Amino acid sequence: MKKTNPFIWGAVAAVITSGLWFFNYLIGTPQSENTLLQNPITTAVVFFFWGCVAGYAKNWYGDRLNRR
Repeated sequence: MKKTNPFIWGAVAAVITSGLWFFNYLIGTPQSENTLLQNPITTAVVFFFWGCVAGYAKNWYGDRLNRR
């Protein structure tokens, strides 16, 4: 299985969620009560972290499958 770069996964997740945040802001959707999701910067940081975690998990799980 091909290795992925977790930082690219994190960057993609951050860009997508920040775009969704701006879109929701433009159409007037009520803001989240979660403090971390109140502005696009913290939203991007949070989802960058989880995107990196997903990339690392994919690499780890792929290595486990290839050992068998």
